[in-house]
Amino acid sequence: MAQQGPDVAGTDWIDELSDEQCMEIFWLYVSPPEPFLQAYPPKLLGQAMRFALREVAASQKESSTGA
Repeated sequence: MAQQGPDVAGTDWIDELSDEQCMEIFWLYVSPPEPFLQAYPPKLLGQAMRFALREVAASQKESSTGA
C-alpha cells in the first residue's frame, strides 16, 4: 500500500485544497457530475478526493524510485 499523509514529499498542496475545490476536481471526472456531487456531503467528497490525490502521488513516487 502507498504511503499516506503529509510524509509523502510534495503533497502539502493536497491538504490545502478546500472541499469545494475537491468537488470541482470530481466534476471534471464524473459524468454526469451533478447526481454524484448532490448525493454526498462536501466534507466527505473533500476527504475522498484528498485521499485519492495522496494515493496517486505516493504511487507515482514509488514507481519513480522503484520502491
